Amino acid sequence: MLGISIIVPCKNEEKYISRCIDSLLLQEGVSLDREIVVVDNGSTDNTLKILDTYGSSLTYYICPGFTIAGLRNFGVEKSTKEWVAFVDADVEVDKRWAEAFNRFLEESDAKGVDRKRIITGSTCLVPENPTWVEQVWYEQLMLRDTAAAKYINSGNLILHREMMARLGGFDTSYKTGEEEKLCEKARLYHNGIILKNADIKAIHHGYPKSISAFFQRMRWHGKGMSRYLLKPWKSKPLMLAIYYLFLTAGYFLLLLTTRDYINLTFLFLLFQIAPAFLYAANRYRGKMKPVTLLTFLYICFGWARAISLFDMVLHRDVIQKKKSCSMPFFIS
Repeated sequence: MLGISIIVPCKNEEKYISRCIDSLLLQEGVSLDREIVVVDNGSTDNTLKILDTYGSSLTYYICPGFTIAGLRNFGVEKSTKEWVAFVDADVEVDKRWAEAFNRFLEESDAKGVDRKRIITGSTCLVPENPTWVEQVWYEQLMLRDTAAAKYINSGNLILHREMMARLGGFDTSYKTGEEEKLCEKARLYHNGIILKNADIKAIHHGYPKSISAFFQRMRWHGKGMSRYLLKPWKSKPLMLAIYYLFLTAGYFLLLLTTRDYINLTFLFLLFQIAPAFLYAANRYRGKMKPVTLLTFLYICFGWARAISLFDMVLHRDVIQKKKSCSMPFFIS
């Protein structure tokens, strides 16, 4: 029987939490020794009332003020099974998600791969009838995964408890991107094996559906750039943000010294589009329609990250700061 602890961090997820929990409970094709541990970050909507309806099917803790990494680590501390899975509250796993994982373990054993070294999962799918923003961004994520699989997104990530212990959990100093650090540490220092498996399916209902939502999401993720401020060349998003800021500063300075506003503005727009177009063309390898749409999203991405730099400078955090939760409020 597959023993697995499923950690679900959440905050104000009344829209999706039932779909997430139901999908975890209604697994088919494999016998499970399962526990679901939800760690709430201080919801003010009906999330907790919804969780109450599941009774003993899950355990939840309320830990206001934690970073997302801290929520996940806390959930691991309160769990007991051999395998640890991380599923976001706006993610719905496939009904054969656990079966696919179990089959993957059996196949790994047959190949002589040490299962305790494996970190697996998959990039979450988009829901049915996605908006163009969801579809285009998801497609570029899949193309990225085809080129390299250096980490598993923590919305659908599974690893052995021993590996999690050796890694010391997620780095709580990371506001975003903590799964990248976890997988990098596993690869470089603990002989970890990052193996994405598309059969371990999950749908992410929380992908940004509009330009404004996309901009705000990328702005929030931009908080993770703070760890690269002293070595910006190691972060492409940070380099793009800096480029846009310097380009804009140069544009306004030149406006004070020239009357050729039309040509100057044309060059400003051209140099703004150029890196975004090159990124998009590299992803899609010349397919013009998706390249055009992805170029637009990359421009939005660059400006969202640029605004994130101002957020950091002005200390406008869009997530709460962590604090101790050694004595959490507990309900089972």
